[in-house]
Amino acid sequence: MKSKFFYLVFMLFSRSVFSADDDAVQYRLALDNASYKFVECSVYYNIASIGVAGRGEKELANKLDEASSLALKIAVDISAINQDRAMAEKVTQSRMELMAKEMTKEINSDLSNSSILINKYSEKCTKYMKDPMSVMSTE
Repeated sequence: MKSKFFYLVFMLFSRSVFSADDDAVQYRLALDNASYKFVECSVYYNIASIGVAGRGEKELANKLDEASSLALKIAVDISAINQDRAMAEKVTQSRMELMAKEMTKEINSDLSNSSILINKYSEKCTKYMKDPMSVMSTE
């Protein structure tokens, strides 16, 4: 129920961000950007989960996996506002693969360098997950 309310509020808010004179392309781009931010977080949480699981921190790894799954669901749901669900899932999967490659490259394929990702993504992903509407702010 809470997630349905979030999506209703998100859709209404995102439409109200733009005036009636703004082009529909602006609206689509804003939603696309919001979806992308949640994909970033999903991949970040997934990589972090792998790292902490390797250190034997199963409980934290499970929480990070849950956060990754939730961020992915939100990304797909936002993307599905602009297009049919099957295409939204396909696009989101492709974004995840691209983002995973990018993050893996950033840490030189070495989880001991994960502080690079923590520094770049931890704060903003925590913000987005606590306040999903914050993705609509410019960064």
